[in-house]
Amino acid sequence: MRKYYDMIVFEQKEENPRISSIENIIQTLIDQAKDNARLTLPLNCSFVLARMIDSLHQMKTSASVWESEQRDSIQSCLNSLKQELPQAFSLADELISRLCTTLEIKTQPLNVIFLTLNICFYNQQEKGRQLCGIIISHGYSTASSIADAANQLLQSQVFDAIDMPLDTEVAAIEKQLDRFLQMHSYYQGMLVLVDMGSLEAMAQHLNSKMDIGIINNISTGLALDVGNRIKQNEEMEAILIAACQSHQCHYRLLRQTEKPKAIIFTNDISIRVSGKLAELFRSSLPRPVNIKFIEVEYSRLKTTLENDDCFQQYHVVLLIKPLGLKLDGVNSVTLEDIVGFRNLQPLSEAFQDELNEEELDQFHQQLLKNFSLQSLMENLTILNPAHLLDSVYEAVSELQRQRHCRFQSRTLVGIYIHVSFLIERLVTRTAIESQADLTRFQKEHQDFIDQVHISFQRILKSYNVTVPIDEISYLYDYIANDEAFNKKELEGEAE
Repeated sequence: MRKYYDMIVFEQKEENPRISSIENIIQTLIDQAKDNARLTLPLNCSFVLARMIDSLHQMKTSASVWESEQRDSIQSCLNSLKQELPQAFSLADELISRLCTTLEIKTQPLNVIFLTLNICFYNQQEKGRQLCGIIISHGYSTASSIADAANQLLQSQVFDAIDMPLDTEVAAIEKQLDRFLQMHSYYQGMLVLVDMGSLEAMAQHLNSKMDIGIINNISTGLALDVGNRIKQNEEMEAILIAACQSHQCHYRLLRQTEKPKAIIFTNDISIRVSGKLAELFRSSLPRPVNIKFIEVEYSRLKTTLENDDCFQQYHVVLLIKPLGLKLDGVNSVTLEDIVGFRNLQPLSEAFQDELNEEELDQFHQQLLKNFSLQSLMENLTILNPAHLLDSVYEAVSELQRQRHCRFQSRTLVGIYIHVSFLIERLVTRTAIESQADLTRFQKEHQDFIDQVHISFQRILKSYNVTVPIDEISYLYDYIANDEAFNKKELEGEAE
């Protein structure tokens, strides 16, 4: 019955003038039955019955088909209810019969069953209970909703309700409450739960000899507490004191503590390049995501590491960084790995809550396109990318011959990128100006300086530039760091 009741009330929202007319007729008959037999029924009983009647009356609905198929079981249930709950069954059968006569439809056994169960549940009187409860609240069905919820949770009919539309005079509510008192005069006392102080004064005008307690600021929690104490037969004054002590106003302020998710872009070339990388990354996504893209100066991050403000301000789901930057506990991937399309698990982890499997695959495909070395140069450098890369390939190949070694694939990608931007910095006269003393570097690594001059001779002549010691030192650090990194990886694999 509960499941069906909830389905009718909360799932069937269609407006139907016929159903509304049936509901009005049912409500009139129920009100008469309440007066004559001192019945209590839930506010939505007429609402549910109207929809049941309309559904059963139509021949092809699922309800009418089911009723036809279950005719024998329905009759058996009716016989059981008539035997076990004779009073409730008699009242329900009479009310449904009057209703069907008024509407000129055939008798509906399912509605008799439904109404019998409602009458039985909502009119149980617990033996020895001294107090009754009633909830009065402004609003179309506020009081009825609180009372019904409390009664369901208490598994007993403890509260009745009087709803008070905002345009209703207090005097009209007093009359309804007076009638309720007359029908329940066998109780020793009544607890009235109201929502506003303006209703507290009603008790002074009531024509009753029973004790009346009034509690203000009604809520479902308060109703449950009071209802449970009524069931336990506690004294009225004890209930009033306990309710006031337990349900004082409390507050809790919930601030937004969750940090916004972010991907940090940093590189040892320039902050401008970080911004370009962020744009390329964003354009590779199949749709917008709830992640911010933030560029951070490499020199700053190299100094602050994990203590940088960006990690305090954001939940960093991914760090796009150069090989030489090592940060513990941060999900990261290098630009070289993205271009080489290897070790991309950190990318998948960063977007696992934002993209589904199909979208993630689309992202990887677009990333492969946008972050190819050719595409990257087209988007990041102001020089002709095709000519630049051809010249860089030639220079780096010669550098490998001069050093009698072959760089790892990831090292090659990184060197191509760094040398390309080295040439751009020389052409645009924005070369690195190191404050470090390079005397020691020149003394210890003259062989490397010579190798660079020999290897880069053609490309430097092509662009009419010369490479300063600062830039050669910068390139040496990159290669040395990358070679050390690769050596560590190989040792790990050997172990």
